[in-house]
Amino acid sequence: MLTVSAPAAVYAERAVEDPYAKTGKSADGSYDWMTSLYQDQGEITFDGAETDGGDFTCTWDNAKDCIFSKGYNISQPDITYQELGQVRCDYTIDYSAGNVSYYGICGKMEGMMSNGISKRVVNFYIIDGYSTLVPRGLEIGTVVDDGFTYEIYCMCTTWAEVAIPSEYIYEYFSVIKEDENPVKDGAASVSHTIDISKHMKAWADAGIEMDCTVSDISFFVLGWESSGEAKVTQSISGDEQFRSVINPADEAAVIRGDVNGDSTVSISDAVLLQKWLLAEPDAELRNWSAADLDGDGLLTAADLSLLKLIILEESS
Repeated sequence: MLTVSAPAAVYAERAVEDPYAKTGKSADGSYDWMTSLYQDQGEITFDGAETDGGDFTCTWDNAKDCIFSKGYNISQPDITYQELGQVRCDYTIDYSAGNVSYYGICGKMEGMMSNGISKRVVNFYIIDGYSTLVPRGLEIGTVVDDGFTYEIYCMCTTWAEVAIPSEYIYEYFSVIKEDENPVKDGAASVSHTIDISKHMKAWADAGIEMDCTVSDISFFVLGWESSGEAKVTQSISGDEQFRSVINPADEAAVIRGDVNGDSTVSISDAVLLQKWLLAEPDAELRNWSAADLDGDGLLTAADLSLLKLIILEESS
């Protein structure tokens, strides 16, 4: 019989709408962030609104239950995990925590139960490191990603008070095996890549219901009745199909390299992008996606170099 720990039960209570959640955009507008402190018990800090891209630093002190995340809210409706394309997360984390705490990838999916009446709400997790492991129950499979083995779990956290509940809340987990967990004595400083698509396919292959649509994918850090801190540098990226999902705007309307939005690509675009990379206060990008020339979801010196090449090619 599957069992569920206290943290998962708490999240089941607020899986649809979290009354304690705060949300917003990263400083450059490229990522969505969320924090939550259950019943406001404890203290937390989070700089996700002030940092660009997927990076963030968080702390929590005597927190009853808290979560910090940064990723993508998927605005396009009815996107299945297959339609997401190939998705991965590249990250570096400096992490220290006591008691129950873990980090990795989280997200949400929704679908219908086989009865055709009840909704299936899924919170999914790829747990890449932990100070104390939370999910327990029957292992239904494994998946190997980047040389590490993860155990697969599926839990239903709905306790039916009526014959047919209006929705069933599930939690899907990939949990890195205990002997491969990078957190030692409550601390870790590691860099890793998570193949998110591989885990989703493994869940389907293990018999978990994946006929759902995906609404968000994020990198997260969670604490339960604990204190800790984490510094995260991360990017969630993928192939062209994934980029079209997270940037649903008409791609034809965006001219690659037209950073200032004047419908041409010139040296002025390179000057503006360089100023923005140097964090000059008057540098404002009109077309953020037009500047992401290497398609990694971040704006870096690599994009500036590619932009200069485009300008040189067009002028020759």
